[in-house]
Amino acid sequence: MSAQKGGRILRVIENYNSDFREEEHPRNNNGKFSTSSGSGSSKSKPQKTDRTQETGMADDLKTKKQKQEIISRLDKDYIQTAEEFFEKAKGKIKQRKEKVYRSIDKQEAKRIKDVTGLDVEGYEHKIINEDFAHIFRRHGNPRKQEKLGQVAVTKDDLKLIPEITKNYDSLKLSPETSEGRPVLVYTKKIGNEYYYLETVGGKKTRDLRSKSMWIRKTGTTD
Repeated sequence: MSAQKGGRILRVIENYNSDFREEEHPRNNNGKFSTSSGSGSSKSKPQKTDRTQETGMADDLKTKKQKQEIISRLDKDYIQTAEEFFEKAKGKIKQRKEKVYRSIDKQEAKRIKDVTGLDVEGYEHKIINEDFAHIFRRHGNPRKQEKLGQVAVTKDDLKLIPEITKNYDSLKLSPETSEGRPVLVYTKKIGNEYYYLETVGGKKTRDLRSKSMWIRKTGTTD
């Protein structure tokens, strides 16, 4: 072997030795050096995708889109009032305010009477700012609602009230009353399960007025 060639081999060995650190290549059970630091393989394992989380995110987006489509069809004056009531609900209500959003015609009155036995023809659906304050205090806190298997009521949820009372999935008469007056319970699924309550007024007020709302997560039980 020529001196020049031998010199090149020696330099390669020296470079290899200077780069190699035994502590970074622990021996395996057979006494051989491993190819990477630590006891694991140099190839990283692919991370598993959380399918449940992905599905939940997709459902949330679908629900949000569905709600926005419904809201876009509703009366703009009602939407404005609902937003105002919600924002004021965060503070102290100084003056009671009401908003009528629909009169009950014969067809709707018949549907309600067939289920509850109540004659409400000519009555009006209305929302009241004091009731929005109640909903916000009792059902608007995300952490508290999460513990109950529910979803916190938001401003957009309260905008859905006319849709819930018109195109509900179910309607029943509550066994409880409000100040001696009957209470209607509407449910409608819009992603999650919405529960909306109305107090049935007497002949003097002739109204179905807001009482409460909460949202139960789909898949949970009563």
